[in-house]
Amino acid sequence: MDALLAALADPARWRLVGLLAERPRPVGVLARLAEARQPQTTKHLQALERAGVVTSQRSGQRRVYALRPAPLRELAATLTRLADTADHADGSRETHDRYGRSLDKLAAALAADTHDTGHDTTEGSTE
Repeated sequence: MDALLAALADPARWRLVGLLAERPRPVGVLARLAEARQPQTTKHLQALERAGVVTSQRSGQRRVYALRPAPLRELAATLTRLADTADHADGSRETHDRYGRSLDKLAAALAADTHDTGHDTTEGSTE
């Protein structure tokens, strides 16, 4: 998944993925549509191929690239699971509020302990 995310993070590669989503295309056509030089386009396509996002096939003198939708679907499913997990945790606002309440309770308990014993329990703290 890391290789996939790294490959898709580059805007030029993301543009190529968008173009390949429409249909398979040869490198020269992709370079022209992406308004990039062919050697740069080839390097980006090779990175996408190593990440498993595209496949290539020789057709005469041309190399034609096609998008592999399965890795994108797997990424989408993973992102959906992460979003669903966050939703089930009552969303980020509730999570932050719950964490803040826990810190307030801990601070109150420490303050009560210090008051009851007359000792500073934070002595020697590195903060």
